[in-house]
Amino acid sequence: MVKDCLEYAKRYQACQFHANFIHQSPKPLHPMWVEAIPLREVKKEIVVRFIKEHIIH
Repeated sequence: MVKDCLEYAKRYQACQFHANFIHQSPKPLHPMWVEAIPLREVKKEIVVRFIKEHIIH
């Protein structure tokens, strides 16, 4: 079955037309680094606030 699919894709015009396209983003997906911060204790509320303020903005 896989062999049949590969043969079909080799002959199918749309597959040949789109074969040279690069399907990746032109820039890095995560260009920024998040700095570590000291925490007295790790609780759910503190982690959620950290994610909202430092990662999501």
